[in-house]
Amino acid sequence: MAWTKARDGARGGGVRAPELQRPTCPGGTLRTWASSYGVVALIDDPEDLSALERHLDAWAIAPEIGPSLGNEVGLYLGTVIVKNVPGAGWLAWPNGHPVVRLQSGRDLDVIALADQRLAGEGWDLPTIYTDAASS
Repeated sequence: MAWTKARDGARGGGVRAPELQRPTCPGGTLRTWASSYGVVALIDDPEDLSALERHLDAWAIAPEIGPSLGNEVGLYLGTVIVKNVPGAGWLAWPNGHPVVRLQSGRDLDVIALADQRLAGEGWDLPTIYTDAASS
């Protein structure tokens, strides 16, 4: 899984910055897709993740959605965690990659987790959220 313990160095030495409180338009394209397909109105609620989960496999093979799906789902997942899990916040690793730092100090690479889920090698979105909320 794409979890790391916060530490100094290339991956864990990022800083919370005001501009990372919320990445620019997190999941904006995903919101448009969900609305266009009449699937779900994404309101940054943990329950959205279950509704979204039901459509990921079909969207992953759609040429207009698939190539960007991991980034979009990851940013949306991170937004839901940051808004609903106490102490969670956006962080940029030194390379600029956005992650969610949990109150426990774990960094959650939400984009990598979404990519793993889409590849059939990771947890589903509600499970990722539940794990983050229990940290």
